[in-house]
Amino acid sequence: MLARLIEALQQLVGQWNPKTRTRVARVASVVDAASALRRLGESFARFNGRWKGFVDAFDLTEINTIRDGYNRYYVLEKECSTGSAVLARRGFEPLPMLTAMSLLKKYPLLPDV
Repeated sequence: MLARLIEALQQLVGQWNPKTRTRVARVASVVDAASALRRLGESFARFNGRWKGFVDAFDLTEINTIRDGYNRYYVLEKECSTGSAVLARRGFEPLPMLTAMSLLKKYPLLPDV
């Protein structure tokens, strides 16, 4: 378990590239390091529970209504502006509707450590 925690932490440090404001002291023992990593894992689990609950409860109706309007009217408005249906459709990609799953994909949970 300790090896998994260390590996997960090393991956996060590589991804996040954190900048410390103060010098980080070495831990006195393996027991202290394991305890700190365990507390970090517990903190990640608490954060994940709260983040998932927030995302699941977030009402996406208004955002998706705006995205739907964009998908419906963008090409029409551009055609009115340019006078060309072909030019108006060029490069247009409809926006997908947001879901809790799509938000979690873009803003994922912290790893289980």
